[in-house]
Amino acid sequence: MSGVVAPEAVSTDAATRVAGMPLLLDAAEASCLLGIGRSTFYRLDETGVVPRGVRLGRMRRWRSDELRAWIAAGCPPRVRWEALTK
Repeated sequence: MSGVVAPEAVSTDAATRVAGMPLLLDAAEASCLLGIGRSTFYRLDETGVVPRGVRLGRMRRWRSDELRAWIAAGCPPRVRWEALTK
């Protein structure tokens, strides 16, 4: 077998797309990366725990590289994270 995946075998759900890791993640992809539910991710965002998302028009996205760095830093609260990354 060559290791090539047939297009019909590729799922487009959030868990699978995170494996390909786009640069910007929607809430479903970001929550999947963190291993939590989407509603929990939104709650952490509203309470200032996760890094701030970026706005693209009406959409909000989170940078995958920033989320990974935030995890590597021990998931500090947003205020401390922003102070660390300035």
